[in-house]
Amino acid sequence: MVGRYCLNRRDVFVLYGVQRFLPDFSLEMGSVRFIFFGNTAKFHYCLCRRSGGGMEIEMNEKTLYIKNARIVRGDGRVPEAGGVIVSYADGKGTISEIGKVKAPENCSISDAKGAYLFPAFVDIGCRFFDSKHPSRDSIASAGAAAVGGGFLTLLCEPDEAGMALKKGLTVESRCRIIPAVYPRTPAEIAQCGRNVYSDNGHWISDPGLMREIMLACAASDSLFISTCIDQRIAGDGVINPGKTARILGLPIIPESAETTAAARDILLAAETGCRLHIRAVSCENTLALIRYAKQRGFKITCGTSALYYSMSDSDMFYYGGSAKVMPPLRNTKDVKAIREALADGTVDCITSLHTPLTRTENCSDLRKCYFGASGFDTAFSAFITYMVKSGFGNLDLLARLFSLNPAKILGLDSSLKAGARADFALADPDAEIVVSSNTMKSKSVNTPYLGLTLNGCIKAVFSDGVRI
Repeated sequence: MVGRYCLNRRDVFVLYGVQRFLPDFSLEMGSVRFIFFGNTAKFHYCLCRRSGGGMEIEMNEKTLYIKNARIVRGDGRVPEAGGVIVSYADGKGTISEIGKVKAPENCSISDAKGAYLFPAFVDIGCRFFDSKHPSRDSIASAGAAAVGGGFLTLLCEPDEAGMALKKGLTVESRCRIIPAVYPRTPAEIAQCGRNVYSDNGHWISDPGLMREIMLACAASDSLFISTCIDQRIAGDGVINPGKTARILGLPIIPESAETTAAARDILLAAETGCRLHIRAVSCENTLALIRYAKQRGFKITCGTSALYYSMSDSDMFYYGGSAKVMPPLRNTKDVKAIREALADGTVDCITSLHTPLTRTENCSDLRKCYFGASGFDTAFSAFITYMVKSGFGNLDLLARLFSLNPAKILGLDSSLKAGARADFALADPDAEIVVSSNTMKSKSVNTPYLGLTLNGCIKAVFSDGVRI
C-alpha cells in the first residue's frame, strides 16, 4: 500500500483515519513523532521527505521496529528488555528478529515505553450469537472485546441458532475464528475428518454414543472438548452446596455433577486414544482426576476461567446473576486448589468462557436468569489481579496459559520467534482499571467484576504486524 499526504511542518503531525488512537503509543521517524487515531490500522510504516511547503508521507511495506519493550516468551525466562522487528510482505507482517536487536535502516520506529510484549492470546471456548439476539454480542462487538482483551485466535462454540461461522479474519476485528463442530453422530466425524469437536455446552450423557464419538475422533486425530457437567445430577440447580445456598434457599449443583462426568470421559479417552479437553474445571476433586490421568500419560488437557480462581460461591450474595456460571462458583478451598493447579501445570490454559447475555437474561432472580458471564474484557486483568499480584503466578505463566498452551492444544504455534506471524500484545500489568460499561467493548456487561478496580490492561494488539 502506498499513500501520500502533504502536511504542514510541525513537531507533531496528527493524521485522521489512518490509525486507532492510543495516546501513549506513538510512531517516530527521525525528529518527527506521529500520533494516530481513526478507524483503520493501515499506517504502520512510513518514509518522510520534504515536499514543497509541507512534508510528504510515503507509506510502503517496509519494516517496523518496536523498541523499549519487555518481552515475555512463556518459556521460563524472565522478561527480556529489547524489541521486535517486523517485516511486511503481501500485507502480512512476520517477526524477523526479537530480543536485543538494533533498529534496521529505513524502518519506522514505535516506542513501547516499557510495556510488556506477550504472544497474542488464544481462547478455547467462547460464544458468538446471531442476529436473533441483537442485544447480545455480534461477531463484530465480540471480536472487538476479544482484541481489547488481547485475544486474536478464538475457538467458538457452535452457535445456539446454528449460525455457520467461517474460519478466517473477521473484517472488523481481524480475529481468527475457529468454529467448533457439534457431532450429532460418529459418522459425521468420519465424514468431516480432522477438526475440533465440542458438545456445545451440553454433556453427552450416553456413554455408548460418547465412546463411538471418541473412537471417531481418535481415528481422525481430532480434538474433543467436553463440558463435563452431568445434567441428570445438576438438575435445576443454581449454586454450589454450602452456607450461601442454604441462606438463599437455592437448589444446588453438587460437585459430583462435574467429577462423575469428568471421570467417565477421562476413562473413555484413555480407552479410545481420543484427545480430550475438559473446558472448565472448578473443583479440587476434578483436578485430582486430571492429575492422575496426566501421570498415566492419557491425552487429557483442561482449562479454567477467571471466576473460578477469583471468586467463591459466597460472592453470589453480592453479584447475583452476574456470578451465575456453569459449573458454579465453588468454595474457597476449591479456589485455592485452582490457583495451585494453574501454577503447577495441572490446568493447561485459561479460557474466557465469554457468554454474553442481555439484562433480562441476567436478571436478579437467580432461579430464572441464564448461566454465563462476559469474559473477554476482564480475563487478562483478572489474572494479573488474582494470580500475579497474589503471588500464585508470574507473567511467564500468563503467557503459557493464555497463549502457548491453548495454541498447542489446537495444533498451533503462537510463540514469539523469528519467522513467526507478528501476532502480539503490549500490556501494562501495573495499570489500574475500573471495570464499567464504558470501558468494556462487549455489548453485554454481565460480569461480577463490574465496578471493581483491577490491575493490568492491554495497551495495543498487533495482528499480522498491523495494530488493531
